[in-house]
Amino acid sequence: MKATALLPFATLATAAVIALVPDVQTFPSPSRKDAVITRVRYGPHTLKQAVGTPSDPKGTKTTIVTTNAQKPCSDCTLLSMNGGVQYANGSEASNPSVYLHHGAIINVGPDARDGTCDRPAYDLFFSTGNERSTIIYTNADAAKPAGYYIQISDKFVLQSEIINSDLEEKQVWVYMNYEHIPGKPVGHQQTKVAWLSADTPACQRKTDLETITASGDAKLGAGEYYPPNEKSFTLTGKPWTSPWNGNFVALGGHMHDGGVNIEIYQNNKLLCDSQAKYADGAGHDMSGSGGHGNSAVSKHLASMSGCRNTNTVKKGDQFHIVVNYDFEKHPG
Repeated sequence: MKATALLPFATLATAAVIALVPDVQTFPSPSRKDAVITRVRYGPHTLKQAVGTPSDPKGTKTTIVTTNAQKPCSDCTLLSMNGGVQYANGSEASNPSVYLHHGAIINVGPDARDGTCDRPAYDLFFSTGNERSTIIYTNADAAKPAGYYIQISDKFVLQSEIINSDLEEKQVWVYMNYEHIPGKPVGHQQTKVAWLSADTPACQRKTDLETITASGDAKLGAGEYYPPNEKSFTLTGKPWTSPWNGNFVALGGHMHDGGVNIEIYQNNKLLCDSQAKYADGAGHDMSGSGGHGNSAVSKHLASMSGCRNTNTVKKGDQFHIVVNYDFEKHPG
């Protein structure tokens, strides 16, 4: 939804920016009586102004890294999670002015293990794009309880990139909605989130807390690909070999403007076809993962479809993705 209220003092460099809503809020869960949703707002953060002219602004990216980011709880289990960007008064900061390239939470606690490569003390368990995607950690089968358990020793880091397409600085808060229950259910399975990329093979990129805090611009282990000159093209990712035994909870894709779909394969069998949906500059929803662009007038990627899947995953299974882009249909 397009923000309808802006800070009256947002462009005053000497003015203090005061949060008009609490940085921690709690809401009842719409899905479970024993769960709550804790919204944590991280900020304020100053977005650099765009460059260019009012008729042709060029969006400028601001990278945000917050170490020791507040957790919603400890000794609790996450059921789902989504996030976005807000102004001081709690209104949504969205297209065409503000574009969330990504907002990620990384667990760097001593007992954390990465879901993709089993790396120690680094677990990228949540990331969203401009569509404000929801990641689900619970099994579709309630008889097999699962979720992302948050230990007392866990430590969170926020890493985000936000694009401002207005010719003035903006003050914003990145927020996360954590749906959780207390403790760890009996027989609980720990949900792992695996990230596949059309760029570097999943476990070949150096990714750790030191890298992110040193550069502020690390790619979280997912990779970044600069497209060829062709308007329409297909990318096929390198295979990733699962180090885990378990079952799927959900699958989905993340793309940027120009994206058409992402196909996810297990042992060369199609598991999920995650389709991109586009909307006018103000649009986004919570159904999938999306992309970015700097134009304030064209349609932007607004959502990605996902798949709820309970197929078995075995250690040694191979997965890869096929990514289709068409910039003639979706110029961004």
